[in-house]
Amino acid sequence: MQVELLVESKQFEEALAICSLCGAQARKGGIDVPTIHEQFGKLLHVRGDYEAAVGHFIQAQTPPVQVVMLFPSLLPPDLPLPRSASRSGGAAAAGGSAGDGGSSSRAAAALTHYLESCRPRIAALADELESGGGMEAEERRLRGVTYEEERSEALLTAQMVDSMLVVARLHCAPPGSRRWDTIDLLSGPNRCHGHSCGPLLLNAGVQYAEALLWLYRSIGAHDKVLSTLTEERCVGNEGDAWTRDEFYQWTSNYLRTLWFSDNRDDVDLVMSPSPNSREAPVARLLRLNPLLGLKVFLPGPTDPGTPSKGGGRDGFGGGGGGLRS
Repeated sequence: MQVELLVESKQFEEALAICSLCGAQARKGGIDVPTIHEQFGKLLHVRGDYEAAVGHFIQAQTPPVQVVMLFPSLLPPDLPLPRSASRSGGAAAAGGSAGDGGSSSRAAAALTHYLESCRPRIAALADELESGGGMEAEERRLRGVTYEEERSEALLTAQMVDSMLVVARLHCAPPGSRRWDTIDLLSGPNRCHGHSCGPLLLNAGVQYAEALLWLYRSIGAHDKVLSTLTEERCVGNEGDAWTRDEFYQWTSNYLRTLWFSDNRDDVDLVMSPSPNSREAPVARLLRLNPLLGLKVFLPGPTDPGTPSKGGGRDGFGGGGGGLRS
């Protein structure tokens, strides 16, 4: 009873302290501790204490769509959302709390923390449903959902989580501070939405060129990889941008992966002029760096996509099927 009174008066911290002292007895007494955490998180979010808020959302296992909708200023307008989302509801709940640059970067850092925490669980559920798992038939019947509806919701949620993680990291301060984390995400299995994340990475400048290339690779957009893969777009002096040697190395590894692909269309891309050039990609590389150009055709293990810095992987990334382009 005391906990209920504290919750009604929005004294969530005191209510949670009592629940902590009671331990398992609180749950046996019918006290919904996760709901208290969630209500406290929403109150802290309104106050602008984003990091503390997401800490409570993590403890409550608040659904990702509910948390993402609290940060409407970070939400790309063309990102497909799960059926349970409501853009207008999320914007109203947020109350424009992340307006200035400082609060925006704090909001982005907090959202990044939350998404990093929930991503393994959300990805595992999406993988399970892609392989035919999920709820038992009786549970679906009681909830009034079909397998296809459950699967669609899980895949869209996983796509939203991965995409928003890229977006949130781009808004963290200082600029470029989460670059390697972003490359690591995009060069591995992911479900990022290409149309939402691509323009943001492109606008982030040359230091995010590698992340953009991995995004295109992960969705199988090799035409976009080849049109982006130029020194003008990928090599620079700012931040951790590629050097010319690193650019040539990544290009060689990428073309080599295409050349030894089982897909004939991928193989043909190596020897065909790219969309923005009269020269085949491998011909250009042979002219600019003959050694790395020849390496494209040599069999054997493929080197990592990014030399000496530990970022990036070979292969085409992209766990998960559709819903990503």
